[in-house]
Amino acid sequence: MRTIEDIKTDIELAKQDIKECKERGDNTWAAQMVLKEFMRELRQKERGSQMGVRTVTNLAVTNLERRALLGDRQAQEECTRKGIVLPCPFCGGEAELIEKDGFYTVVCKDGYCISSDIWPEYRKAMVALADWNTRQGPLIGRCVECKYRSKDDPTVCSHPVTGLFDVLTPDDFCSYFELRED
Repeated sequence: MRTIEDIKTDIELAKQDIKECKERGDNTWAAQMVLKEFMRELRQKERGSQMGVRTVTNLAVTNLERRALLGDRQAQEECTRKGIVLPCPFCGGEAELIEKDGFYTVVCKDGYCISSDIWPEYRKAMVALADWNTRQGPLIGRCVECKYRSKDDPTVCSHPVTGLFDVLTPDDFCSYFELRED
């Protein structure tokens, strides 16, 4: 059985592979997919037995949580009143409300996510939770209008974060959308 340390070692090796591919001018897609899988495995391993916490993941959301994630302010307020911690707005990972030295904050449990380095501190737990849960809905647009859609081959999307090259149709939508500046 693989340990957390084994997985972290594999993550570092995958990052090195990506760096070497970039230096050679090779495509990094496969190495990025391997890294993504190792990071997913690490998150699952680290979560382990912490399943009693009421947090929202992308796999199982209620209608209320879905509305909150889409930017509905009333749903966000209701989630806060019920003590529901919405997923990380940066990576979509699981988040938790924590208390340290009399201050409260909500952080992403994924140690590799940018938000795990951001620790705003609040004197009240509900204020920290309200700040975390209150967010603008995701910008979703048609792929045909997105700057990541290839001009050479209109069926290809090459978003840099995912490293994926997806086959598109003219009617596809995605959450990585950024308006093309033609």
